[in-house]
Amino acid sequence: MDGAVAIQVECRKEPALLLRIGIHTGDITYDKRAASGEGVILAKLIEGFCKPGAVYVSEKVYDEIKRHPWLTAVGLGTYHPL
Repeated sequence: MDGAVAIQVECRKEPALLLRIGIHTGDITYDKRAASGEGVILAKLIEGFCKPGAVYVSEKVYDEIKRHPWLTAVGLGTYHPL
């Protein structure tokens, strides 16, 4: 999480680059070309909903970070796909 926040802070400097970062923890597998698995798939889905310049996390990650005094985390509710 620290890394994602640091990336967003740096990217806001001129010229601004508005990235979308999605984070989830879960099983990840690697082969010679890429990473895959639940952790990657859910992080990618979360990133798709993210506002430019923000970091969105899954409920699993939010539960881990919401009480840390160094980080402001705001719950956005539950997403219910159609």
